[in-house]
Amino acid sequence: MLKRQLLLFCLHLTSHAPNHRYPRKRCREKHMDIGFSDLFASEQVLFAFAAVLCAVGAAAGLRLYQRDFHNRSDGDTDPAVLAAVCAAGTCCGLYFSGAETVAGLLALVQSAVVCVYIIRDLRGIAGANRRALRRKDHELADLKTELEAFKTAHEALAAKLAVMEPSLRQLERVNTAVANMPSGLALFDAQQRLLYCNDRFTEVHRLSADVVHEGVSYDEILAHRMANGEYPDESLESAESWRRGELTSRGEMSVVARRDDGHTIETTFKVLPGGARVATCSDITELQATAARMAQNAFTDTLTGLPGRVPFMRHVDEALARMRRSGAPLAVLMLDLDHLKGVNDSLGLHVGDKLLQLVAERLRDLMRTTDVIARLRGDCFAILADSMNEDRDAALLGQRLLDVLAVPYLIDGHQICISVSIGIAIAPNDAGETEALLDNARTALRRAKDDGRNACRFFEPGFDNRIRAHRSLEAELRTGLARGELELFFQPVLDVKANAISGFEALLRWHHPERGLLLPEAFLPVAEESGLIHPVGRWVAREACAQAATWPQHLKLIVNVSRAQLSDRELVATLGNALTKARLAPDRLEIDVPENAMIDVAGETLQVLTALREMGASIALDDFGSAYAPLTYLQAFPFDRIKIGRAFMRADEKGHEPQFLLRAVATLAEGFRIATTAKFVETDGQLDLVRARRYSEAQGFLISPPIPAEDIATFMKFFNPKVLSGWTRVA
Repeated sequence: MLKRQLLLFCLHLTSHAPNHRYPRKRCREKHMDIGFSDLFASEQVLFAFAAVLCAVGAAAGLRLYQRDFHNRSDGDTDPAVLAAVCAAGTCCGLYFSGAETVAGLLALVQSAVVCVYIIRDLRGIAGANRRALRRKDHELADLKTELEAFKTAHEALAAKLAVMEPSLRQLERVNTAVANMPSGLALFDAQQRLLYCNDRFTEVHRLSADVVHEGVSYDEILAHRMANGEYPDESLESAESWRRGELTSRGEMSVVARRDDGHTIETTFKVLPGGARVATCSDITELQATAARMAQNAFTDTLTGLPGRVPFMRHVDEALARMRRSGAPLAVLMLDLDHLKGVNDSLGLHVGDKLLQLVAERLRDLMRTTDVIARLRGDCFAILADSMNEDRDAALLGQRLLDVLAVPYLIDGHQICISVSIGIAIAPNDAGETEALLDNARTALRRAKDDGRNACRFFEPGFDNRIRAHRSLEAELRTGLARGELELFFQPVLDVKANAISGFEALLRWHHPERGLLLPEAFLPVAEESGLIHPVGRWVAREACAQAATWPQHLKLIVNVSRAQLSDRELVATLGNALTKARLAPDRLEIDVPENAMIDVAGETLQVLTALREMGASIALDDFGSAYAPLTYLQAFPFDRIKIGRAFMRADEKGHEPQFLLRAVATLAEGFRIATTAKFVETDGQLDLVRARRYSEAQGFLISPPIPAEDIATFMKFFNPKVLSGWTRVA
């Protein structure tokens, strides 16, 4: 019965929600009629009921506190909640500490009842807060949705910008280029109003920023240009014609105007699709001055002061006209300085220029005042000599030119010897028109070069065929090199003292598909003139070193290099690579240098020879005494060997053997401590002379003719120095 009363009382308490500010008073008034004293007549019931209220109040207060605390964003709990929790806790504490009086417990019970009503009120407040929070949650959700939409729009815009970025960069580049272009540029619409112009446009026309702006008309710009001194003459009419639309059939027009300050401005107009027009302008003052200088140079050579090609041809035209009236023949001489490039490369361009000036001075001193001297190009001069009575007069003039120009020149302490090649054409026999006469003189000049240079040659009608044959041979040689038609032969060299073979000289041959086996004299001049000598030389170096690598170690390899090859900076690398690839020791290589290459001994040739010597190869001066080299060249470069050629081995006109020359060269070589080789030894008597003059080596058909590489082993096996002239090729 007691438990049932307690339960009903608890349900009664929890079913009445207080709607007033002071729940304690109404609680006392409202519930006193149920018989509080009767309900709590027993202390045990009172204590039990107090315990239940304390437990319920404490639990409810704590839950409300926890929910309120976590739902408040600032962590500041409502004071009413704290009061309820404290009251419930107090009741619990007093109960468990053991209150001794019933009156005290009744007071505690009444306090607990008040706490319960306070808690119910607070639960109502919490519900309202939760509803407010839910509204806030909805608002936050709406804001989140708007944020997501904004983010999506931002990403779409960024994607469009990424797609447009290359175009924007290209546009920026175009703007930069237009703004910094050397010419002025302006764009006008169909009504001739300015749409755009760069800074250069305003600079060229000397226009201020307040004049040039978008929308200004072309007439206004033209008026300001006139005010600034532009179009002071008839060019104004041309400028106005653009405004009237008088353009060319291509929709273009150019106007050149000279300003009052002397500057020349060129403006070009062009019509664009739709009627718009673009104008570009440039200050061409310097360009015109350069063109004028070039035109002047075409008439006068600035280096020598001689007439150029254009006035010379005019003089020839006039002389031919006089010749037709008088009948007196005239001659055109073409002169080309031999090996001027070697002088430029070895001593410098300034020395070459001074040499050209000195040549021009000698030509002026030699020729008559009625003759015309011109410099056509680089090292080519031309002379017009009229009133030639016969061909012999032209021949004498050509020889006199060879003699005068061959005298050494002293320039900056250098003594320079240079030769000249001359071609002569006579009018009216060789030609009666200017162009034809000059062409024939050039043809004769090529013949002089082909004949060894330092020569004078007349035009011959059949020489054109020789030129065509020359070009054909060049093309065939180029093809033959690619097809493998070249072959190396090797001629033995005899050590005179040891009476044994000391090495082989590599000699080039060409198996021409139509002409058979060709010697070097038939095609190497063409190779040197065309530049084919360089690829041919590289092939020779590779093949010769590869063959020499198969010989006994005591045999040396002799390779010839031309003057043109010595001017190639790659020669040292070419020979070094060939030696390395063949695994041939550099000290087994001997390089024969032609004597005519020593004209450049002070320059590039000396550097190349020094590099070859440092590489380990020995250097020999070939055909000593046959060309230009004076004895001082033997001091300029320490040659390891000098070689005498056919001229020293031939008998003189009286049939005497060349004992004196052999003895002179041997004495000279002994003084310089240089080894000697006698080439073209063809008889036993010649070999006896070579031995008597203590020459180091001998080479010639007496020892052996050049032989193919595959015969070298057989030759070495059967060679008998006691029967030198009896060796024949073994099949």
